[in-house]
Parts: sequence; C-alpha cells; structure tokens
Amino acid sequence: MAVWDIDLSNRAGARGASYQAALSAYIYAGMTVLGGLLALGRYDLATLAGKITAAQVVLQLTIALVAGTLLRDGRGAFWGVALAAFMVVNMIGGLVTLAIFGVILTGMLLLVLVNGLRGTFALRGESHFADDDIDIFH
Repeated sequence: MAVWDIDLSNRAGARGASYQAALSAYIYAGMTVLGGLLALGRYDLATLAGKITAAQVVLQLTIALVAGTLLRDGRGAFWGVALAAFMVVNMIGGLVTLAIFGVILTGMLLLVLVNGLRGTFALRGESHFADDDIDIFH
C-alpha cells in the first residue's frame, strides 16, 4: 500500500494506514531525540532557555511515543493530532531558520501521519467496511 494511495474501504487498509502512522511517530521521536542531543550542546541546562528547551524536547518525545504506541493498536487519534500540531510548529520553525532538509523530512512524516490518522478515524467510527460482509459466511 502506497502512502498516498491508502484504501480505507476495508479494515486491513485502515489498519495498515494506522501502522504507517505509528512508524512515522516513532521516526519523529528519533528525530526529536537527535535534535535534543544537538540542542544540549547549544544550551546550558542551568539557564532558563536550556530548561525550556529540555522541557519542550521531553514533552515532544512523550507525545510522539504515546501516539506511536496507540496508533499501532488502531487508536490514539487525539495523540496523533497533537503530534501533527507539533510537527507543523516544527516545520514553521524550520522554515524560519532555513532548515530545508528538516522541513522536507518532517513534511513527509506529516503526510504519512495524516493518512494514518484517516485510517484511525475510519477504524474508530461506525463505518461499514467492505470486508465486514465476508464474516457472515465464515
């Protein structure tokens, strides 16, 4: 299943999209850890700016890990939306600082996350999947 061609008409497609969103959240968590390690070299944790940066990294990492874990189970839409908001803010910050590679990578992860959130909302809702009719005959 391609990232931009998800099939939400069956349960397997929606679940696969949710798995892809979880993978996107885990990759973004890894990027957050790497960015946090790089920020440690720039800021001293004794200063106010260092404490704010450390708190932001911990909050962002926590949201990414919780969203990834819940999206693997086909739920966690709230956490996924919160992570998407963090990703958009990160992309805006990257555009301001001209970090083009980070903006492109975060944009691709955001695309996968949003498609996975569509799958999660489809699993969560009262939607009728095409493969639900097959269960009658088994």
